[in-house]
Amino acid sequence: MRFIVMIFAAAVAAGLNLVTAPLHAEAAIPSYQLTVTESASAITTDQSTPSFRASLVPPAGDPSLNPANFYISIGSMNEAGGLNTLSPPYNLYFGGLPPFSLTAGTYDVVAKYQSPNYGLLTSAPVTLTVSQATPTLTCNGGGNYTYAPGAPITIGVDGVGSGAFTAHFAGPENLTSSVQQLDSNHQFTVSAPTVPGNYSPSCEFQGSATYAPASAPFNNRVLTVSASHPVGGIRLYTNPAPLVPNTPTTWQVDVIGQPGLPAPTGNVSITIGNYFIRPLLILGPGGTATVQLTSPNATAADGIQVVYMGDTVYADSFVHLYTTQPIPGRTASGATPSASSPTVAAPAAAAAGQSVVSDRPSPSAGPDNSPLPLAGVAGLSAVSRIGRTSPRNLAVVLLIAIAAIALGATGFVGVRWWKGSILSRTQRK
Repeated sequence: MRFIVMIFAAAVAAGLNLVTAPLHAEAAIPSYQLTVTESASAITTDQSTPSFRASLVPPAGDPSLNPANFYISIGSMNEAGGLNTLSPPYNLYFGGLPPFSLTAGTYDVVAKYQSPNYGLLTSAPVTLTVSQATPTLTCNGGGNYTYAPGAPITIGVDGVGSGAFTAHFAGPENLTSSVQQLDSNHQFTVSAPTVPGNYSPSCEFQGSATYAPASAPFNNRVLTVSASHPVGGIRLYTNPAPLVPNTPTTWQVDVIGQPGLPAPTGNVSITIGNYFIRPLLILGPGGTATVQLTSPNATAADGIQVVYMGDTVYADSFVHLYTTQPIPGRTASGATPSASSPTVAAPAAAAAGQSVVSDRPSPSAGPDNSPLPLAGVAGLSAVSRIGRTSPRNLAVVLLIAIAAIALGATGFVGVRWWKGSILSRTQRK
């Protein structure tokens, strides 16, 4: 029995030695100081991290400080910073990480010192909270032109470099696209609504580890989905005509609709050579737009492009011209014609899908520059028609006709006289 008690006492003593040994080792580390502070405790991902300062008074007996042994840890990243002195107390400064170095989350920041005599020493932590930034989105899409129902729309995005997006269209049909990833050009493509009408479009960012979800309207606030009927034609008139460079000019554009459909509405642009006429012309009643602007330093010979940008009924179209004609009801200089100017009947209405084209002039108009039917094909040039007949030309035609009649009558009388003379001579013989 005594033997068992002795063995038990020896075991207890050994256990006490095992427990107290680490305590004696810990207590053997001489006094030291190791702390860390930060200039801010919360940032967003698009901000630089705050600056940090670590202070160290190493344990007695450590050799001179090796700078590589003293650093700041932000999460799993170790930053050396810069020492302000080579004798204790040592202060280590780190100015912070650039924006987007950290994703959203909470990070422990500590100072660390690798003691040659006592191993790795770590300070009490400070906490840095990083929140998602809210991106400033710009969505570039839509443009000034129309889209056919279900046509592809490519949207460019500024404000984030990657991520998932949708597009939303609010209008006759409320439509949200499927989720699409930005490509290497910072673009994504969706389908237009299938119901014609005007829509308010926006792009919607789904969020990431760096950015919070966000949305923004398209830079073109209205997107038009068109039934895409072809227009009947596009006409351009100017006063003066032909164009005179750098001269105050009245411009008139007529966009011809189709039978049974409303008159075209929307915007028209005019480009002459390398000059773009501003502002855009806005079609009024009957599909006509008129504006007074100084002509650029160019002529019609440089080429004129008239672009109709479409509406919910008609598809966008354009036409190339190399001449302009006076505005109907005015002369080339802009004056109203005299009452003696002849008039003719207007051309008959064209069949569905065709513009009105005639070899005769419009009433009280200069030469007609009606374009050929576009029928949805862009780039057809307008063709000039025969101008109206003036009173002087009509008088000339009448004089020629009277002279011809007089000459005919004289010839007829001469022939009868010649035949009678011959017959009389024969009878006398």
